[in-house]
Order: sequence, then structure tokens, then C-alpha cells
Amino acid sequence: MKLKKGETILFIGDSITDCNRGRHENIYAWSPNHHGTSYVSDVEAELTISYTDLGIKILNRGISDNCIRDLKARWQTDVMDWRPDWVFIFIGINDVWKQFQYPNVADKWVQPKEYEQTYRELIEQTKPVVRELVLVTPYYLEPNREDPMRVRMEEYADTVRRLAHEYDLKYVDLQSAWDGLLEKLYNHQISSDRVHPNHIGHVYIAKQIMKLLESE
Repeated sequence: MKLKKGETILFIGDSITDCNRGRHENIYAWSPNHHGTSYVSDVEAELTISYTDLGIKILNRGISDNCIRDLKARWQTDVMDWRPDWVFIFIGINDVWKQFQYPNVADKWVQPKEYEQTYRELIEQTKPVVRELVLVTPYYLEPNREDPMRVRMEEYADTVRRLAHEYDLKYVDLQSAWDGLLEKLYNHQISSDRVHPNHIGHVYIAKQIMKLLESE
């Protein structure tokens, strides 16, 4: 287990992280649906059950519909001010999705150059002040690798992999993990729109995160 006693893990991202999380003022306090129905809740459950003595605190700072430029705008208040020990960045799906959802509204797009440059800024701002910064690749639950959105998403996932190697950061390759699962399951068993996972999908994401946390 890589975690140390009393550490705080902060997850930041879009709707897949958000999943109707609580918005109350004391975000450490227990409340129904505190972390929503996302993988964050599943990670917290596993850490609480299996590593009770560590007393790990979990923060969910996901906001639906966010792109990387939205994360940059709220980075100080939603990440830096909380002084977490670990930060997981999971962003990029909307950056690609909106290029297909709004093909005639270029202002909504986050092109690869902006995505990479903004990601670099967040990494360079955060890495010196946390114990671990972990990147998570965006994904598209489409087994056909020639699908246009899958091709575009892979470009953004490659950016995350490359930045992780360049900055010597840990990363969770969700696209590769999903590809393995899609050899056994149909994508509609995991998601109705190839983006937002059901409970099976969120448990699978949590499993990939736990695999990283438990690795030596």
C-alpha cells in the first residue's frame, strides 16, 4: 500500500467523478450520497474496509460538464487550497465530446494544443506541493478503434500517457483497461452512451485506482 496514515486523496474531474456528489460546506462530513455514485465512493469504501487503520480522507471535486479549462479556472480553490497529499486528475472526455456534440461551435472545443498546455500548467503547479500526482486517461467505450470519436479520444489519452512519462508521474490507463474488459463484455453492459459508466463501470474504475494504490 502506497498510502500513509492520515493522508488525503483528492479526485478532480467531470461528471464521471461528480455523479451528484454532495455540495455541503463541510465536505469531510458524512452525509447521504456524500461522494455521489461515482468510483470515488467505491474507492472510499474499499479503503475504509480494507485499510481502516490508515484513516484516509477522500475529497471529490468533480463537476459535471467540465473540460480542462474549467479545472484550471477553479484549481486554486478546489485543489491547492485543500493541500491534499494525493491528487488524481481525470479530465478530457468533454474536451473531445464537445467537438462532436457542437461541431459548429468552435468556442466550446478544447483542441489538443490547449489540452496539453493547460495540463502542463496544472502539473507544474501541483507536482511540487503534493506527495503524489496521478493522471487518468480519458476514454471512449467503443471497441471499434476506427470510430471517429474513439480515434480522437485516443489522441488525448496519448497526451496524458506522454505527460505522465515526461514528468515521471503515476497514471491510470483507463482506455487500455476498458479495452481489456470489452473483450469479455458488450459496451452497453457498462454504459448507455459509451461515456458515463453504470455501477459496474464505476466499480471497475475504482478497481484500477486501487490496483495503483496497492502496488509496491
